[in-house]
Amino acid sequence: MTDAAEAKVRALLEAAAPQGRVGSVGRMAGDYYAAFMDESAIEHLGITPLVLELKSIQGASSRNALAALMGGENASFLGSIFHLDISADIMDPEHYAIQISQPVLGLPDRGYYLDASYAPQRNSYKTYITKLLALASWPRPPERAEEILQFETSIAEASWDREQERDSAKTYNPMTLQPFATA
Repeated sequence: MTDAAEAKVRALLEAAAPQGRVGSVGRMAGDYYAAFMDESAIEHLGITPLVLELKSIQGASSRNALAALMGGENASFLGSIFHLDISADIMDPEHYAIQISQPVLGLPDRGYYLDASYAPQRNSYKTYITKLLALASWPRPPERAEEILQFETSIAEASWDREQERDSAKTYNPMTLQPFATA
């Protein structure tokens, strides 16, 4: 079913760009998909489209500056150590709720950071981070890669495992905004 659904979505997106009215949602979705699939244009541009965001990260000199960048997660390609979403309240679907959840880390599961048997995967991941940083002309890629891995490991240590994440009794904790205002 997944393959069939993906094929239908692909056909819709490929047809949307040339047929849609300029500015229409269908046209914008088709154009976005076409740009995503244009490998030669992507290779030609290289890292250029990300330069301003990378500079904003490099220029963030404090925790508050990083928090401000993460606060723009939904409006940019920057990420956050928290994921915010607005969707139907799972216990009261007549109302919407802001949902905060733990981040998706670079490795598949928190165990990859904490279990000694995954040391080869962590080393490969650190090599991958180093390569990405070097491609982005980031200063001292090996040292930064080590710091990133250590930071992600500290997040993994504080994160729930998959079973805990699926436990609706644990994950459903409605509260007002007041606790956040006083934190």
